[in-house]
Amino acid sequence: MASIDVVSGISLEGQDLSSWRLGSFVVLISALSGCGNGDSMESFGGPTMGSTYSIKYVRTKGLPDPKEVQVEVENILADVDRQMSTYRSDSEIERFNDLPANRCQTMPAPILELVRVGEQLSLQSEGSYDLTVEPLMNLWGFGPQGREEKVPSAEALAGVMTRVGQTHLRIDGDQLCKDAAVEVDFNSIAAGYTVDTIAARLEALGIHNYLAEATGELKAAGKKLDGSAWKIALEEPWRISKWLSASSMSTAMACPLQATTVIISSRAASATPTPSMPGPVRRLPTTLPQSR
Repeated sequence: MASIDVVSGISLEGQDLSSWRLGSFVVLISALSGCGNGDSMESFGGPTMGSTYSIKYVRTKGLPDPKEVQVEVENILADVDRQMSTYRSDSEIERFNDLPANRCQTMPAPILELVRVGEQLSLQSEGSYDLTVEPLMNLWGFGPQGREEKVPSAEALAGVMTRVGQTHLRIDGDQLCKDAAVEVDFNSIAAGYTVDTIAARLEALGIHNYLAEATGELKAAGKKLDGSAWKIALEEPWRISKWLSASSMSTAMACPLQATTVIISSRAASATPTPSMPGPVRRLPTTLPQSR
């Protein structure tokens, strides 16, 4: 029977991990002998950005020691946290968010790259995707500065909308500028960027069979030590308090696996705030996205 790559029913320092989501557990460094050829399955992980990360890879002759790989991965995680976190006041993006209108700030290349990605997504979605909706998210109580989940008043929404809009951002050389007091929030794409960056680094190190996960975002490539595909247990999103292994997903090629649904609800109202629809939708969603 093929194994599924999750941790379940393990106790660590008195903390029951049996109900943790994938991406919220600590993976211990381990090695499994493989087929008598010296190959091994290596794994490591730990806390990052208020959540966790985990890496598994097949180590063949000539590939780096897991401790060396872990240093490389954690350097990437530290860079992303220092540059893009909206939960630490000293991050590059939060220092930009604190600036008033008509100011610029020199930014590292990854931030400018994600701003350009955000611009493309905004154009493709006709403005429904917007990197500057953090004030709206906070107003609804769901952002990093949110205090209470509630349906905001029309007056409060109107006030916040003066500080929302992707078009208020522009890139000038190595600087990010704004002509209104907007705040940039990368939380919708930073984790995917992080996993892609980790995967690229693993490939550069000669590692082509791996499963990388950071804060719930996943990317798999190649196969496991025994030649089988990576298998991921999926938790049914409406029962987040339990592990339900009724479905599984396997992949034998490099591809990101993502299933994200954000629902902000208050009794009969729900919303995913966007500049074109900052207020509540007067109905609850009846269906959820299905994995294929």
